[in-house]
Amino acid sequence: MVKYIFVTGGVLSSLGKGVASASVGTLLEARGYRITLQKFDPYLNVDPGTLTPYQHGEVFVTKDGAETDLDLGHYERFTTLTLGKINNTTAGQVYHDIIEKERRGDFLGRTIQVVPHITDEIKRRIKRARQGKVEIVITEIGGTVGDIESLPFLEAIRQFRQDVNPEDTCCIHLTYVPYIRAAAELKTKPTQHSVERLREIGIQPDIIICRTERPISAEARAKISLYCNVPSEAVVEALDTSCIYRIPLVFHQERLDTVILKRLRLRPRPSRLAKWEKVVNIMQQPKDEVEIAMVGKYVRLQDSYKSLDEALHHAGLPNRVCVKIRKVDSEVLEKEEDLAKHLNGVSGILVPGGFGVRGVEGMISAIRYARENRIPCFGICLGLQIAVVEFARNVCGWKDAHSTEFNPQTAHPVIAILSSQKDVKNLGGTMRLGGYPCVLTAKSISRRAYGKNRINERHRHRFEVNPDFLSEIRRKGLLTTGLWPDRRLVEIVELKDPPFFAATQFHPEFQSTPALRRAGTALERVSLSRALDRTRAMKTTVPEVFVVKMGVIGAGFMGAMHSQCYSLVPGAKLVGIADIRHDKAVELAEKFHAKSYDNAEELLTNPEIDAIDICLPTYLHPEWVIRAAGAGKSVICEKPIALKVEDADRMVEAADKHKVIFMVAQVIRFWPEYMRLKEIYDRKELGVLFSLHFSRLSPTPTWAWENWLGDAQKSGSALVDLHVHDTDYLL
Repeated sequence: MVKYIFVTGGVLSSLGKGVASASVGTLLEARGYRITLQKFDPYLNVDPGTLTPYQHGEVFVTKDGAETDLDLGHYERFTTLTLGKINNTTAGQVYHDIIEKERRGDFLGRTIQVVPHITDEIKRRIKRARQGKVEIVITEIGGTVGDIESLPFLEAIRQFRQDVNPEDTCCIHLTYVPYIRAAAELKTKPTQHSVERLREIGIQPDIIICRTERPISAEARAKISLYCNVPSEAVVEALDTSCIYRIPLVFHQERLDTVILKRLRLRPRPSRLAKWEKVVNIMQQPKDEVEIAMVGKYVRLQDSYKSLDEALHHAGLPNRVCVKIRKVDSEVLEKEEDLAKHLNGVSGILVPGGFGVRGVEGMISAIRYARENRIPCFGICLGLQIAVVEFARNVCGWKDAHSTEFNPQTAHPVIAILSSQKDVKNLGGTMRLGGYPCVLTAKSISRRAYGKNRINERHRHRFEVNPDFLSEIRRKGLLTTGLWPDRRLVEIVELKDPPFFAATQFHPEFQSTPALRRAGTALERVSLSRALDRTRAMKTTVPEVFVVKMGVIGAGFMGAMHSQCYSLVPGAKLVGIADIRHDKAVELAEKFHAKSYDNAEELLTNPEIDAIDICLPTYLHPEWVIRAAGAGKSVICEKPIALKVEDADRMVEAADKHKVIFMVAQVIRFWPEYMRLKEIYDRKELGVLFSLHFSRLSPTPTWAWENWLGDAQKSGSALVDLHVHDTDYLL
């Protein structure tokens, strides 16, 4: 037999019925029960799709393409559910369906009334949620008791409780218990009045959840129990908390799940909340902190980007990082020449979705600021389109490039409306909505982040990247690494340059969860990791004297990777790059804003350079190491495979003679060449031998490089072994 729980609210709005309903779902799932959740909204819109976020907050999109209330996002984040169209009902949908039936003649000439026709339709929708093997249906009623809009829904609940066995239903009423500072006491009268209004409709609550900023005394609890006609154990305290994910634990401590199961005559199975407790502990005891700037159009309302806010917090969990979000109004940036005033000090920039031209130029400026200042940057939906526009203007040179949504007359419409959307007249429910597949390019950031080559993510947009301009955009360096396979539409763009620059046409935040195995979303986890690197680097104060000016010989894979590291570390400055293939040196130097040299000799003799990184096999060029050391430059060189004994001896002696650092990268400790170098150092008792390790499990390359760069400025000699386990994350 299916059981039904109804959650209503009183006194005032925004008390948190959605989180309370989701928390009840968490507790019942932890007890092993199969549940579902649904939200009934009393407004006359068919769905919130055409509402401004300032009116209704975020629009949450389900996998099957429904534009729904943001509370469905809470339901999915707090439980294991994947919800759909049937889990959100509005008064507009109910009235629309009834009127359509009347027009078809389904009522055979009868007069259509709120009771029974509207209430019967609401009851039908309550029951339709019990699909599959669901044991408990949790239904949240939007609005506040006393609102005229919600009366049909409350009347339907009253009737429903008579239609089924009373032991199969439970009504939970959420109220507010204010603290009056002047009197220094909590007041229960608003709760009493709210329950009185509910009872006038014919509904007696079984449980009362009391939202409060101060603990409720036993006396106040007894008063609520007496005047609201509920047992004392059914008066549940909901004390304000800074972390919404603590609420299920607070309710469990108040024995809310036990009271619900007792009311529904269900067996109290063991509660398994250990994993949930672990998530909360990590959130409340982070080891580090990252600040991300969210540059958006609707930042003045807290709930406008609710799923995105939560996804960022989730993404910090694997590294035990607290994510602080700096909300920046993109409209303000349009009028601001000095963007650093608003973006200085952040470790990453995120540009979210939106509609309309207001604030778009500010978003473009933010994207350019991130790209040019090498700040980790992530764009979502409109954020991808803005990234493409910015790149087209400032890299491809198309100064008028824009989206036809904002400038239909542009000569370079790099973003254009879908052909299937051109003749659409109605705006509601007609965008590209719901889950769509995306195929990822091998070796891309996205492919490594997701760990698979095909994903399915949720969309909510009408415009797309224009394929007519893709070939030049790709040639200039903006890669399209995710495509919708059916129509080859762009889903993901990336820049190869570090530290992280990616944007998605889809909304990954709609599938984010705090569950540790899949906390956050794949790309958000990667972007947070890069932002964490930047945060740590910014916290490292490197005196001007310790900024090492680097020269790189070799513009191949290793040269590019090491140049990336030097661009990230505050203790390094990449000055020049040389390669026997001069065109490669020029290309790499342009990417990292360095000077290209015609040959290695010019680089080795340049007095401005403090250290040389030789990204070519050492055994082929031992003289370069000796020449660099002789010029007083510290040296890093690659794999000493097949290194002759006499060459190894000469290099070590040169390093010692001129008191410079001699670093050997990517060696295996039992290689004969490595052991030979170590033996020479040990025999001569020169310097220090130490090693630095990189791995995917501890992606903090900046610290390793900083240690070496700091030593490179000190007197004395040292042999340094840099053992690289996995370099993928550096890309």
